[in-house]
Parts: sequence; structure tokens; C-alpha cells
Amino acid sequence: MSNIRAFTEVIKKLGFILTGKQRRKSLLCLIFSLGSGILETLGIAVIMPFLYALLTPEALRSKPYIATAMKVLHIESDFGMIAMLGVFIVIIYFLKNAILLLYNYFKVSAGTTIRKELSLEMLSAYFAKPYTFFLDVNTSEVLRGIGSDVDCTYVILDNVFIVITAIVKIVFIGAYLVITDTFMSIGLLLVACILMFTAIGIFRPTLRRLGVEQREAITEQGKWGIQAVSGIKEIKVTNRCKQFEQKYEEAFKRRQKAELTYGVISAIPSPLLETITIAGMMVVVIARMGMNLDANDFVVTCASFALGAMRILPSVSIIIGSINSIVMNKPSMEDAYTNLKEIRTQNKVTTVETEGEKNSKSLTMSEKISLRNICWKYPRSEKYILKNVNLEIKKGESVAIIGASGAGKTTLADVILGLLKPEQGQIELDGVDISAITDAWSTLVGYVPQMVYLLDDTIRNNILFGLDYEGDDKIWDVLKQAQLDEFVRNLPEQLDAMVGERGIKFSGGQRQRVAIARALYYNPQILILDEATSALDTDTETAVMESVEALQGKKTMVIIAHRLDTIRKCDKIYEVEDGQIYARTHEEIFGN
Repeated sequence: MSNIRAFTEVIKKLGFILTGKQRRKSLLCLIFSLGSGILETLGIAVIMPFLYALLTPEALRSKPYIATAMKVLHIESDFGMIAMLGVFIVIIYFLKNAILLLYNYFKVSAGTTIRKELSLEMLSAYFAKPYTFFLDVNTSEVLRGIGSDVDCTYVILDNVFIVITAIVKIVFIGAYLVITDTFMSIGLLLVACILMFTAIGIFRPTLRRLGVEQREAITEQGKWGIQAVSGIKEIKVTNRCKQFEQKYEEAFKRRQKAELTYGVISAIPSPLLETITIAGMMVVVIARMGMNLDANDFVVTCASFALGAMRILPSVSIIIGSINSIVMNKPSMEDAYTNLKEIRTQNKVTTVETEGEKNSKSLTMSEKISLRNICWKYPRSEKYILKNVNLEIKKGESVAIIGASGAGKTTLADVILGLLKPEQGQIELDGVDISAITDAWSTLVGYVPQMVYLLDDTIRNNILFGLDYEGDDKIWDVLKQAQLDEFVRNLPEQLDAMVGERGIKFSGGQRQRVAIARALYYNPQILILDEATSALDTDTETAVMESVEALQGKKTMVIIAHRLDTIRKCDKIYEVEDGQIYARTHEEIFGN
């Protein structure tokens, strides 16, 4: 009973995970499976007349449907009758297998489409999560969510189709066998069902545990793989390759152990089922022989049952294997279910766009940005990083934010960017709360971080960063503003030059200027630089700051800085200290 409840729960969660269009495709697959069960039964049923034709042709000739067919086709001899039945059987099997191949194609096509759509929706689900989520989660967990969790959900869906198809096949073939010989068929089906439910019940708890262990091991394996590649320079310099290999191997061994155990468990039912079923059939056949049946009828019946058993036995084995696979992959499907439920619930809440958002599509900054009583702390922490912060930034101003490491400068930048939602207070653009105009705000603000993320792609695509291509002239223009155009023009491939993974082929200063050009490409009115030069040497920093200073007056700029030399030309300076912000004069900072 618990197995049936577990299977029903999987069906319900799949029903939620799949969209309406995907459910319709799945329903069509189930209709195909019903047809395949009928055709499999027909494939067995047509064998019986052929066997009768070989053993007692005269008795078969007296059957009305045979007599009518022979008359229509002008067949008079027993040989002609046998040939007619043989051709009919070939046609039936050809049609059966052609339809089954069509069903398999449709099932695989629908399944792979569903997997693609689910993976994209899962990616959207992660994008919809707050920025704080990514502060606590490992990259490998996100990759598992859009990768293996979706793959496992697809595996479950595929196995549900397989289970239902196998059940339909067993029901139809079983019904035919019951009509043919009730005693033998009940014995065969009883043995098969007892073995099936016993095997599923015994292994289910173990498989559930293995599914959790495998999923955790995949995450751990991915984590160490990502860390090994990301830190390759330091790993090689410090000669720590063996240590990272060991950690990766340990995670892989845990995954290997879970998959090995699953493989062994999956292999057990088939030979056990075959042995016990054959033994059971022999008992039933011997018992049936003691009932003094007609020899020819009994031979035909045995042949039909042998053929039926050849279809039912693999189906029972397939059901056991598929149920085991469903149980093994269920933890991954449940996580996909949770993520999709969260994003769909959120989408329902935000489906109706507010009038404020509608009217903000072409929003511009007219006067100022105002931070009013901003308070923020990390989740599960009692300490406030920002406490009652008040700040005004007027249009066209260059505002510097300074402070000791850990004072909250970057946190303040993230709050202004809209990445972190204040616990209290609000940020206003010309009196409008930016939380009500999130889409418009993202088009107004450009961002240059300390650690620049570059795509392993061309300079052109790194500037575009997902935006539509509007011609090279615009790209050259922003490169000129970032004072990088001369360097790019001297490259053999110019805009088509590859920057390498994480921009490894470029210097620190060049990476920062690519980031500035990227931020300028969509012409933001506000530019936020978060310690964009702190990792650079003095000469490179000076060159990058020249690019930034050339934008003063043209953009409203917020410059988060650690080095004081980078903010000499800023209009205003504020210092973050103990979670609060204080105005400072140039005289206080520079002494002149």
C-alpha cells in the first residue's frame, strides 16, 4: 500500500511540475501506451490460429472467420490457409512494431523537449531568487539544480511512462490468457505480482537513501571540480594538486558506492523473477496435465502461455526496475518541485504589473537619489551592517564612499543597486521607491565591480553581455570612453579576440576597462564602481581612473574606494563607520 501511495505522490508532483502543454503531451504518450498494450496482445493472439493450422488444419477450417477469409481469397488447400495466416501474422507484427517505433519516437521527442523547458524554468527560478540566496549557496548546488535535478525528473517521467506501458501490457495480455485458460493464467499472474511487490517493498528504503547519498556526492564532486579549475594558478604554484585530486576522488567514491549499490539492486529482480516464474509455470503446467486435456489443445495453450510469459516476464522486470529508478531519483525531483513551486507562486503574485512599473519604462533621473533610514543585516544574523543610513546623491554628482574593510561599503553599494532589499527604510529616485520600478532601475544603473566577471568569449560579446547587437560603431564608442579602443585595434582579431576564461588573457587594468565599457554600452545614467581599482598597481589604477574621471559630469557616479587617491576629484565624500555614514570634507581626508 505504501508503494502505491509513493507512486501516487510522484504522479501528483509530476503533474505540478509539468505545464499544461507538457501534460497534454504526456497524456498523448499514455494513449500511445494503451494502443501498444492492445497491439502486444494481438501479437500473441494471432499465433494461436497458426498453431492450430499446423496441428489440426481441418478443425480450423470449420471456424467461421477462417472459412469466410478463405472464400474471399479463393483459398482451398491447407497449405494456402497456413500461408494466409502466416502473411496475416507478418502484417500484424509489422504494423505493431511500426506503431511502437512511432510511439517511442514521440515519447523521446516529447521527453527531451520537456527536459529542455524544465531546465530553462529552473534557471529562471534561480534567477528569481534574492541575491542573498547566492551568498549562502555553492555554485555546484545551482548547477545540480538546473542539470542533474532536471535530468532526474526527466528520468522519473520516462519511467512513469514505462511503468504505465508495462502495466497496460500485462493487463491486456493477462486478460487474454485468462480467457484462454483461467487456471494457468491466474497462477502465472499471481506469481508475477507477488514477486513484483515483494521486490519493490524490500528495496525501496535502501534506494531512497542511495538517492540522497548520490545527490549529495554529485554536489560535492562538482564543488571540488569547480574549485580545482577556478584556483588552478595557486594550486599549481603551491603544488597542491594531489590534495585537490584526493578531495575530488573522495566525493566520486561516495557517488560510485551509491551507484554501484543501485546497480547491484537493479540487477537482482530480473534473474530471480525469471527463475521463480519458470518454476511456478512448470508446477502449473504439470498440475494442468493431470486434468486429462486434449493433447492438441494443451500444446497450443502451452505455446500461447509461453509466448505470453515471454511478454509478461520482461514487463514485470521492467516495472520493478523503473519503480526502483523512480525511488532513487525522487530526492532530486522533490527539490525541482520545491524550486518550481516557489517561482510559480511568486509569478502569480507578480503577474499583474503595477501602474507605477508600467509608467516607469522610460524613466530618467531628474533630480536625486535618496537613501532614507536604510537598515540591513545578513539573514540569520543579529548585527546590522547598515543602521539608519541617510544619503542624497544629486544628478551629475560624483560621490565617494570610503571606510575600513568590512565597514559596509560594498553592502551599501549592493543596496543602492537593488541587489539587497533593506530591512527598513527605502531608496527613492526623484521621490519614487525603486522597489516599485525594479525593471526601470536596472536600465538606469551601470555597475563596475572589483572582481570583474568576463565571459570566455570575444571582446564584442563581453561588451554586449547578453544585449542585442547594434553594430560595431557603438562598441568602439564605449571602448573609446573606457580608453581601451587603441589596445583592441592593435589586436590581430580586434573585437573578435577571445578574452579567455575569466579574462585570463587580459591584464587587470584591461579587464576593468572592459567592465567599464560593458557598463557604458546601454548608456546608464548612474554608474556605481565598487572598489574597481583596488586590485590594480598604481600606474594601471591611474590609467583606469582617467577613464572614470572623463565621465564626471556626464554620469551620476558612486565610487566605493579603499585607496584615497582615486577619489580626489569626487564632488562629495562619505565615510561608512560602524554601520552609519558620515559626510567628510576634502580637507579632512587630504589635509588641503
